[in-house]
Amino acid sequence: MIKSILLFILILTFTQSIGQVDSLKNKLLIDGELSLGGALQTGGLNLLTVKSTFKTNIDFNKINSNTYLQYGFNNTFDNVIQNDFFGYEIVSIGKKKRFHPKIAGLYEKSKVKSIENHYLFGIGMGWNVITKTNYKIVLINTISYEAKEFRLDKELDYNGIRYSLILNGEYVLFKGKLLVNHKFFMNPFIYNLTNNYSYRLYANILLPISKIISAKISFDYSNESIVDTGFKPVNTSTTFGLSIKL
Repeated sequence: MIKSILLFILILTFTQSIGQVDSLKNKLLIDGELSLGGALQTGGLNLLTVKSTFKTNIDFNKINSNTYLQYGFNNTFDNVIQNDFFGYEIVSIGKKKRFHPKIAGLYEKSKVKSIENHYLFGIGMGWNVITKTNYKIVLINTISYEAKEFRLDKELDYNGIRYSLILNGEYVLFKGKLLVNHKFFMNPFIYNLTNNYSYRLYANILLPISKIISAKISFDYSNESIVDTGFKPVNTSTTFGLSIKL
């Protein structure tokens, strides 16, 4: 636990330093968020855990990089019950245009869902459906290659071509007193294992306490048609904690 807190502080200090240098050079625009909180996990395993997330949004000329990293753990008397990692990277070119190309990558490793390794890489097109001051909705269509390895039943391992649809939304409500954002992933296969599908929803509610600190509630829902032996297809995680704007 102490190592995790020290890592949290190190990332915060490092990222703030980068932001200050880049602001002076006027070359990069960096926006980030670091969160830590307790989570209630249901599905494959029912338990209380701790989850941390790290997000950055970097703009350089016409290129935009959106990074999301999530780490969850529960350590009781040195017996790690949950030690999960989930992360994705989405790179956009000319994201302010109504239609713009995107490259996306994803990696997941989860004891709760019994996933040894899960990779996804795709290319596609983004569509700015709504771009208002307080509302933003982006629809991303990609064709992706995906491979998944399970921890127990290796006969369930698969790979193939998948169509991915991502719906991003950001909403500033009540004059900035309530912030809501979400990412919805819908992934049906179009080649090899056509009965394979997955859905995942991330939704966040932030209540600003100060200019940099917000109370945060996060909801993570996933539904997959192919899961490891003895595990449930639906998993949910609800996290309550604090978010620091970098």
